[in-house]
Parts: sequence; structure tokens; C-alpha cells
Amino acid sequence: MYDYCEAMELDVDTLIHESGAAQLEVNFTHDDALSRADQVFLFKRTMREAAMRHGVYATFLAKPMENEPGSAMHIHQSLLDVKTGRNVFTGKTEGKGSKLFGHYLAGLQKYVPMAMAFFGPNVNSYRRLALGQVAPINVQWGYDNRTCGLRVPMDTPENMRVESRFAGSDANPYLAMAGTLACGLMGIREQLKPTEPLASSAQDIGFELPRSLGEALDELEGCRPLRDLMGARFVRAYVSVKRKEYEKQLEPLQLELVAMSRWLQHSGKRVVVVGGGFAGATCARILRRLAPELSICVIDDQPDMITGPMSNAMLVGLREPASVTRRLGALAREGMGVVAQAATAIEPDALRVRSADGGWHAGDRLVVAAG
Repeated sequence: MYDYCEAMELDVDTLIHESGAAQLEVNFTHDDALSRADQVFLFKRTMREAAMRHGVYATFLAKPMENEPGSAMHIHQSLLDVKTGRNVFTGKTEGKGSKLFGHYLAGLQKYVPMAMAFFGPNVNSYRRLALGQVAPINVQWGYDNRTCGLRVPMDTPENMRVESRFAGSDANPYLAMAGTLACGLMGIREQLKPTEPLASSAQDIGFELPRSLGEALDELEGCRPLRDLMGARFVRAYVSVKRKEYEKQLEPLQLELVAMSRWLQHSGKRVVVVGGGFAGATCARILRRLAPELSICVIDDQPDMITGPMSNAMLVGLREPASVTRRLGALAREGMGVVAQAATAIEPDALRVRSADGGWHAGDRLVVAAG
């Protein structure tokens, strides 16, 4: 691999084994963003060729194997004064960033969720961003805290920087770097202030990022400042292409729900969907489209206790207030009933669910959508 990189004049600094099976970490020397994007693009082509010539296959999928760690494209960023070459992120106090650095960092915190479609451009991308993995699930930041999506390494003043850990190895390097720079630039323009640095595990805070490509595209479409900066015409084309890819991936689920909707139409009019996350919201929307006459109630999917034959259902997970609130709010605007509380008991035989306030919600049919 070193020989191939040298032949292609790639600035590979280190190439070491990572924690996953046959997983390698590659570091490039720092330089301007466009040249690094060029290098990453050429590196992927080079590695695929090197692998094929040795009878193996190189993949840059973000999560190629379910039980192995995913692969990311961490982007280290600093800003230099054009005239002096000085790092403008360096603060007056050793180990601390400048005021401008704070604005840049805050811009990443505010706008990264809206830019995730550039960092995670495929359906598979969001399988990497999971609870319990080394990948980030929110926009918290900290000093040398690798559980955070934004890590500030402990280094010399001239090397003051922030590492963005959101992009997967499947991301287009040009769009990922442009997207992260755009987020930081908007933070500077808006004079935003970052949160306090986190010293504990960011995983304890929960999800603050889109959980699927569909959600990420919705976030991008709804962020006018980011659309304008990246180019409204380009964003419109990008979203159209990616949404078509996403819908193609959802076709098997839609076929299942077509059959389910026919069954529901004959067996009842009121459906209770347990699952306030991506799976529940998707099921509710497709069922509503297939059978508009159905009365659909969606309940958040964090049960403490399940009774009956569904006791082995995989329903317990980390609460994610920000994303669940967004999903449930969108469903409510579409005319569906919403219970923005955790389910504390599910009784499949009685076709009813109890929510955290103690109230029971009964239906003619019960759909459990988790995952």
C-alpha cells in the first residue's frame, strides 16, 4: 500500500491497523482543504486497485460488517491567517482556543445536523452512527474526548484545531470538507457561542443527529443558510438524487406495509404504532398513504415492561428527545395522533399500550416498529 501511494504521489503520513477485522487507519499530512480532498479521492482509487491486484477487495462503506466497527473520515480543521500564516484558532491562554475558534466550533454544533447528508450520503452511513459504538451520536465537544463528535486534540498552540468525527469513509471528500467548512463559517458570521466542553461520555447525552438518510435530507432541505452557502441549485439536485436512492432502499418495507394495510383495512380502523423513532415514523407515514381512512396513533418506543407473546421484542433503547420530538411533531402536523411519552407497558392480546402518564391507548390493531 505504501508503494502504491508513493507511486501516486499521495501524502500518506501513517498507515496502521485499526480495531476492526482487516480495518486500516490512514492519516494524511495537513494541507489546504482542496488538496486533501483530491488526495482522499485518489487514495480510494489507488487502494481498490492495490487490493484487486492482490486478490482481495477494499471497501469504503461506513459499516460493511454488522458486528465490526464502522469506518470514518475524520477531518482536522484549523484556520490560518493568509498574510502571516498564523493559526487564528490559537488562544491567548495555552491549551485554549481563540474567540474566533469558539464561533467556528459553535457553527459546527449548530449546523452539522443539517449537513449530515454530506457526511453520511448513503443508507448504510447511519448504521455506523449508533449507540455504544466509537462513532458520534451528537454534536457535543470536548478536549481530547473521543466520545464527542467534535474533539479538540491536546497539542501545541500552533496546532490548535478541531477534529470533526461525523463523516463516514463513504463520504465524498469534496462535499464533506465543503460542508464542514460551511458550518464553521456560518458560526463565525453569526458570532455563535459553543456549549461548555464535555469531560464525560457524550454517549450519555443521547442522539442529536439524523438517524437515517431520509431525515438528513429533510434537515438539509429545511436549512436555508446552508442551502444558500452550498448553492441552492446544487442542493436541490443533490437532495433529489439521494432521495431517489433512499426510496429505492425502502421499497421492501413498503411492499410489506402494502400487504399490512390491506389486512388492516379489513380488520379495523384504529391502529396504534409503538415506535416514535425512524421505524415508527416511516411505518406510520406509509400506512397513512396506503390507507388514508385509518386512524393512526404513534407512541414513543421506550417501554420499561412488555407483557404477553411480544416480550422478546427489541424495543428498549436510549431516549433521543431531540430527534423523537422532531419526528412526532412532523407526524402530528400530518394529522396523526401522537403520544410524546414512553410506552411503559404493551399488552398485545388486549391490543393496548400504556404510556408514561398512566393512560391506556387501545386500537383495533397494534404495530410495533423498532429499529
